[in-house]
Amino acid sequence: MTAGLNHCALRRIWFLVVLLLPLLAACDDAKMMHTLGGEEVETARRTIDLLRSRTFEPIQQSIDPSLQATLSQETLEKIASAFPAGEPASVKVIGVQRRAGSVVGTPDSTATMVNVTFEFEFATGGKSTWLLSNVATQSQAGSPQEKTIVGLNVLPLPDSVEHINRFTLEHRTPTHYAVLTLALIIPLLILSALVLCVRTPMEWKKKAAWSVFILLGVCQFSLNWTTGVWVLNLASALPLGVSALRPPYGAWTVSIAFPLGALLFYFWRLRRKDAALAATEPPRGAP
Repeated sequence: MTAGLNHCALRRIWFLVVLLLPLLAACDDAKMMHTLGGEEVETARRTIDLLRSRTFEPIQQSIDPSLQATLSQETLEKIASAFPAGEPASVKVIGVQRRAGSVVGTPDSTATMVNVTFEFEFATGGKSTWLLSNVATQSQAGSPQEKTIVGLNVLPLPDSVEHINRFTLEHRTPTHYAVLTLALIIPLLILSALVLCVRTPMEWKKKAAWSVFILLGVCQFSLNWTTGVWVLNLASALPLGVSALRPPYGAWTVSIAFPLGALLFYFWRLRRKDAALAATEPPRGAP
């Protein structure tokens, strides 16, 4: 009676683990952008507004001394010319990164750098035009200038970042379709092996070890869904052998892993079944 209860409880525990793993993976695919405070964003937005209005003097006063020659007024004019006339239809903050590193122009000193990226949409002539604008600032304790500009760029886009990085099957390569197919097959293979493991009579510790081994795919293959660039990580393990993650406004990364544990369990169970059948067959020549 006790053995039956333990077996029933074990099955419930492992099925609960299987149900929770996809939820834990979904938490990794958070769509909330991590911001570092409104001050950096407001400073970067004021800089871009000054650039758009071609009010270059305040910008030049804030440029780091090591970049004064690079970000000259002529360069600022070229950057400003990328913006269409008129007010933007929408402005989105799509990236805020903060890091500590060497001071630009003085490698022996350290400072805090903040990189803010905006997406601008302009409606001109019934059509939308998108631009990425990036402002990088540097803060160094004890510096005469509390905050200096160390980067200023504008990049035209063919579409919005969200649309460019959307998950779509249009214009995909055979590699995309192969990865997507395996991403559907591998978790089904792992789950079926796990169910079979739970239902197979064996010692509890052995069952638990097999279950963990089955759940983890190895040798992770990750594909950037937008660019098609792939990365192979041999020293990795992936629960259920599949994941799909997207950073805020970024591209989807679909990952698959080889279901080694599931395949070995199928092979082990098949050999065990063959051995059991061979043991029940009467010897040849027996009456």
